[in-house]
Amino acid sequence: MLSLIILSLSAIILILHCLKTSLRPDLKGIPGPWCAKFTDLWRLYRTWKRTFRQDLRRLHEHYNSAFVRIGPNLISCSDPATIEYIYGFHTQMRKSDLAKPMVPIWKRQRLTTMFLAASPEEHHRIRAPIASVYNMTNVIRSEERVNRAIARLFERLTNQFVSGRRPCDVHNWVHYFSADIMFDLTMGEPIGLVENGGDVDDVLATMEREFDYRGLVLAMPVIDDLIRLNPFKVFFKPTQMPASVKRAHRILGVAREVKASGKSHGAGSPPLVYDFLHAAEKHPDIDERQLMGYIQQNVSAGADTTSITLRTAIYCALKSPWILEEIRKELDANNVHSPVPYRTARFQLPFCAAVVRESLRWFFPFVALMEREVPDGPGLELPGGVRLAVGTVVGVHPGYLQRNKTVFGPDADDFNPLRWFRAPDESQEAFDHRLSKMAACELSFGHGPRACLGRTVAEMVLYKFIPDFFSTFDVTLVRPETPWVVRSSFVDKQSGMDVYLSVRDRKGDQASAS
Repeated sequence: MLSLIILSLSAIILILHCLKTSLRPDLKGIPGPWCAKFTDLWRLYRTWKRTFRQDLRRLHEHYNSAFVRIGPNLISCSDPATIEYIYGFHTQMRKSDLAKPMVPIWKRQRLTTMFLAASPEEHHRIRAPIASVYNMTNVIRSEERVNRAIARLFERLTNQFVSGRRPCDVHNWVHYFSADIMFDLTMGEPIGLVENGGDVDDVLATMEREFDYRGLVLAMPVIDDLIRLNPFKVFFKPTQMPASVKRAHRILGVAREVKASGKSHGAGSPPLVYDFLHAAEKHPDIDERQLMGYIQQNVSAGADTTSITLRTAIYCALKSPWILEEIRKELDANNVHSPVPYRTARFQLPFCAAVVRESLRWFFPFVALMEREVPDGPGLELPGGVRLAVGTVVGVHPGYLQRNKTVFGPDADDFNPLRWFRAPDESQEAFDHRLSKMAACELSFGHGPRACLGRTVAEMVLYKFIPDFFSTFDVTLVRPETPWVVRSSFVDKQSGMDVYLSVRDRKGDQASAS
């Protein structure tokens, strides 16, 4: 009898809570799926079905609304005018619980990372000691490491695929390269994926499993606490430290020994781990967990996203003959040879640079919104008269916003690098205004004080690789009529990009020789 009473009371409390949540005055007028007013199960189901990104766009278009309620306490926003209100430098918005499943566990606790920091103050405390590490002057010192990594990749591709005209699964090889270079820049040694031609120590397979897990539980972050931080878990299954975390811990120990002995760290510029250790010396409050967080975030945030952007640039160039022709013309006109210096690639090869920029816009890799929680105070008033109460979570999905036709033009769904150039009939003033509007809506590296600190590193790799790749190889799709395959989890990853490679006959060389 007592158990029946307790069960009935629990059901009544749950129903009352759902009714209270669904009838919140500040959210009552915002459209969305009926069940999303009561539970996050709608989002969990759509994420599990791997259709969340497409469903989100359909909802905004179906309701013809810039604001859609996709959870009891979650609002999706697609209005470019709200960016500064949610992510700008003058906002005190907090990070939502969405970040928790994305952070690696070490010694039964989440690592201390900028990504996890909820408050602006905590984020600044973690970020400030290493912010200067990522300034362009410092990053350029590591360019030789990138050159060596690109050379290693091209040598493997030439030896394995050029001879005999064998199909090359380029989608995998750029992933091997991206992971290798992020480990090399951060820890001073690549994993060896390019050398091995595949996974090493189960690093990529582990990342794949983690991304599948994160992609699902980010819809209901409380699940992560029950699974990864369950105190009873240790009695059923021993906790295994991922190989990438083991490697980071080992490298950190080696770097400490080298630094303490006064020996050289080896040839070339020091990897970032030495900069992190130097920051820890100046800031004694940086503990082991925070140091590991610096290392892991640099690697995990960079490897997959870099390879996804490279795949996008290569695939879209090969699917549009005019884009590939423009790339080749620019490379020939400038007599480009690999390795291309970063400053040359970024500022003297404008079409190649536009291909990279368009890739970042056109294919945003992450499945989730960039969620922020309204902090204590009067609430948040957004353009359009929407006022959100304290504790409400709101976010923009860059993948949808970066297809906004008002900002990026009527062809926003198309891959078109020319949008970054002035049109023949466009005045300079009109172009500057249009470019400014587009730049304000580029969210691939975030926005405001929480913008990606490693952007300079990623951009150096991206902007160098594309002219290097297309100046070295002639590339054609094995099955040009077959579209690539996109698999959605925490990030949308592409495959089905087999290509034929041949060493390029450089017209610029012929012209200079004659």
